[in-house]
Amino acid sequence: MEDNMEDNDMKQVIDFFSGEKVKIVWKEEPQQKPKVGHGKIVQYDGTFVYLIGEKGKLALNCKDVTAVKQSE
Repeated sequence: MEDNMEDNDMKQVIDFFSGEKVKIVWKEEPQQKPKVGHGKIVQYDGTFVYLIGEKGKLALNCKDVTAVKQSE
């Protein structure tokens, strides 16, 4: 988990942004280009972050998340 957030860091970030509109960046495979999701964080269970956006629902493995930023 070199570039990814540690578990405790992720929990703090998710708690901080819970219920807010955010932009989340993640990579499923190291060779892939980063993907970006926009939406509202609705749940976090320690393994997955659940996001609801304009394109629907998204469940992201926390180990794949590289950044979380508040969006407008």
